[in-house]
Amino acid sequence: MQERLLSIFEKRGDEKITRHGMTLYVRRELWLYPDGVDKAAAGAALKDADLDDFVKEDFNIASLSAYGRELERESAVDGGMPDPEAILKKHPQLLGKIKPTEKHKVVIVKS
Repeated sequence: MQERLLSIFEKRGDEKITRHGMTLYVRRELWLYPDGVDKAAAGAALKDADLDDFVKEDFNIASLSAYGRELERESAVDGGMPDPEAILKKHPQLLGKIKPTEKHKVVIVKS
């Protein structure tokens, strides 16, 4: 829909269109992306340019949680209960920094 509306604005040369009590207009926004380099290289360039405030160390919660679930499954040997803190036992340096948290949700499946 966005592309279609942008095309209409471009063809008509209008800055705004008002119909039925609503006004549509195109808002321009500048976004900056890495230019042919990965995020780490772009981050290094930002630091070199004294733009450290825009660079942060990050990790992916979904991937980390999947790894924790894998360790939890592996901890349930011989039909025992899975250990949600298996990741902390394997990586004790995470104690006090990463918290295993169980979440419950209702799931509906077709029977």
